[in-house]
Amino acid sequence: MKQKLDQLVDLTIRIAKLEPWKYLSEYDLIEVFSQNNEMVYYCSILGYSELTYGIAVFEGLDGYADFKTTFENPGPVPEDFLFGDIKCLVCFMYEEELDNDQTGLYCDELDSYIYYASMEKRFLPFALTEKEVDVLLEVYDLLYKTIYHYLINDEINPDFEIGQMLRIMNNKISVSKPIPVEKEYGQMFIDDEYKEELILLDRVEEEIYVDLMYTYMPVDEELSYGKLLNPLMFYIMDENFDILELEFVPVEEEEVCFVFDIVMDYIEKNGIPKSIHCRNPYVREALKDSCEKLNIELTYDTFPDIQPDLKYMN
Repeated sequence: MKQKLDQLVDLTIRIAKLEPWKYLSEYDLIEVFSQNNEMVYYCSILGYSELTYGIAVFEGLDGYADFKTTFENPGPVPEDFLFGDIKCLVCFMYEEELDNDQTGLYCDELDSYIYYASMEKRFLPFALTEKEVDVLLEVYDLLYKTIYHYLINDEINPDFEIGQMLRIMNNKISVSKPIPVEKEYGQMFIDDEYKEELILLDRVEEEIYVDLMYTYMPVDEELSYGKLLNPLMFYIMDENFDILELEFVPVEEEEVCFVFDIVMDYIEKNGIPKSIHCRNPYVREALKDSCEKLNIELTYDTFPDIQPDLKYMN
């Protein structure tokens, strides 16, 4: 493993010496096909508009959809949620070592600390596995070739503004078109029998706010998962943004199912509200059908965060 990490650092240095962040923004994707074409990766160069240089690697079309949602079309979703809900392999370069973090690898040639991490939905970033190191060794080698040829060849000129990408496939550099793909969240529906039960409930002049939030507070579940949980909190607020309901979503439960069950239970106990406000796509998809059938106004827009003392509660 150490030998492979040393090789990965060497490849990272080679890429960094090209200073790709001077020419490519985080929105300018590079499409990298594995040598056997069994897998495709989407690479984003970080540092054009930020002080921190780095590389993010997203796997497959699911990864591509994660990238599009996070960087290009986040909508009203808070950044904290977006970055807790993606799967990718990242590398960051810092001039100084991060506080209380001993995982950085100091590099004399760059005069920087290099950090590698695996990001996965519902978990805090964790150290790369050997399999993930193997992935990055192949991807970074092809990424270096792609960036190098892009910088020296004026004929390779993708229009990043319309979503075109640099591509390397079978060791050939070209331009690829944007892919019409969207992130999938799932959706919940109510059947006619349940609808008939619900419409008998009283209607109340109430507006509620429903949301999901990652807390970024480590929960030590390594015995079960081998990595630290990033607790996902679900809550309902009233018009004054006071908390009415607050639950943590179990890792094994789908977000839309959990949201649907809790909100329907709330409606059964308190009546049908006039409107429901949300800013999270899981919440929107969980409630879209039921709101339409129960004539509840469902809005998808920004609203204030939960109180800080609850957001960072112990």
